[in-house]
Amino acid sequence: MLSKLESTIKKELPSLEFNLIPGTDLIYTRNAHGPRLEALNTGNTLRLGYYGLVNSEDIGGRDVEKLLPCLQAEHQITSILANNSVIDDAGAILIANFLKNNTSLRVLDIHASQISEDGLLAIIDALKSNDSLEYLNIRANKITNKVLESLSLTLQHHNTRLKQIELTQNIDPAEKALNQGLLTKIYEQLPINLETRKKEEQERQIALIAIDAESQKDGELEKRLPKEVIGVISSYFRSPPQSKSGEPKEDASPRVGPK
Repeated sequence: MLSKLESTIKKELPSLEFNLIPGTDLIYTRNAHGPRLEALNTGNTLRLGYYGLVNSEDIGGRDVEKLLPCLQAEHQITSILANNSVIDDAGAILIANFLKNNTSLRVLDIHASQISEDGLLAIIDALKSNDSLEYLNIRANKITNKVLESLSLTLQHHNTRLKQIELTQNIDPAEKALNQGLLTKIYEQLPINLETRKKEEQERQIALIAIDAESQKDGELEKRLPKEVIGVISSYFRSPPQSKSGEPKEDASPRVGPK
């Protein structure tokens, strides 16, 4: 129960103000190729930081070190909002280790928490083995192009769960101009966008086949297209019902253009 977790945190961090909130909030996942598709329920949330509950300077790496063991055994918490803090790299590395062994956290918001390249790389490395996190907000930290490269590779080869990541408002003065190509690639790699692009490509292939279907020989379609596309096309080009005796048979070949 949340009351048990609340007592544990107060015991370990008696001076820390926090709030445990039952799951009611929603975070909408953005789709770069279309409208917002779905909303993530934040679930039971541990909220710290910016929301008027505690001054940002009151949350630092030492607090994180004491707080995370309380959460490790508490699987009811699915969201942590600890933005506008001084978690810094030391705290981020602790959070990364927490993520590697956690299977319930879906939302992590640590934006504007004075985290630089080392801490962000640790968080991204943890995503390689974490299969529960769906929303990650690390904006307004010291994001570098090296961080973006690592994130892109992680999404490409390891993580297929993350649905949205916030990377705007970079505060690293040395790398204000982040690689826009990498940013675009990262957003397009998110599963929510990959699925949309897959459907768009299937629809495009179906349209092309519809144009030249009359000229295709038996069996050639199966060689050219994925099985799932073949299934859709088959549903389009099923044989018509048999005509009644004495009636002319309907031409079964697909038509292109006006009848």
